[in-house]
Amino acid sequence: MATQQPQRPAHTLATADFPVDPGSPLFVAKGVVFSALAGAGAGGTLGWARKQNPFQLGVNMGINCGIASLFFLGAREYLVSPILLGVHATPEHARRAEELETGVAEPQSISDIRLNRLLDSAIAGAAAGGGLSTFTRGPRTLIPAAFTAALLATAGQGLVNQTRVWRLELLARRAREAQPTQVPTSAPEPTVDVMESFEAPAKPDGQRRGDAPLTSRMMGVLSHILPVKKLSDEEYLTGLEKKRDDVNRRIAEIDAEQLAMWTNSQK
Repeated sequence: MATQQPQRPAHTLATADFPVDPGSPLFVAKGVVFSALAGAGAGGTLGWARKQNPFQLGVNMGINCGIASLFFLGAREYLVSPILLGVHATPEHARRAEELETGVAEPQSISDIRLNRLLDSAIAGAAAGGGLSTFTRGPRTLIPAAFTAALLATAGQGLVNQTRVWRLELLARRAREAQPTQVPTSAPEPTVDVMESFEAPAKPDGQRRGDAPLTSRMMGVLSHILPVKKLSDEEYLTGLEKKRDDVNRRIAEIDAEQLAMWTNSQK
């Protein structure tokens, strides 16, 4: 008799848990502030271009954008996404629900990143856009406003997802370029004596090329081109002693001059 494997319970609205992302409050707050600032900047620029009051237009557009983003993000993070995550509407929502339950992020493919939160944003955009338009302009604008807002929200979320894909591709390309190049070691590289030009003619027997210091070889070449004289250790020491004697004599002269000036000032 064949044994039947237990089936996993279907996720419905009655049995769903409706999980909420712990980072939603901060995300909504950041989104509202950013939208308000962007709207204020756009309104001020538009007012300046139209030779109107940029402050008034900027404040109005900032408030409107902040309210619209509050309705949109609030509806998505606290209403639409929890419902879709609870019922596992798509495989992407099932994965996100498991991540929220276990606290472990699973690897995503490029297609998963491109499709991330598209359905959530479309539904939330339709709800927020239709609701605000109905409240401000009347029920007749519900369907057109909801459709337009859903398209804009989906396009905006798709642009954000594609930006993430471009960023990941850029980081991956930089990581590949930063890897050290593997040099084949099958054939030994020919050795090249870089200092051979400083060694003409050849040295006597018993000495190898490159035994002399680099400075000595450079001086040997420059002595044939420039009026440069190579000093021995004794000549170099004699020159230093002469410079020392000159410095001591000058110091004695300065002391004598200072003593004479002090004596004259006391008279």
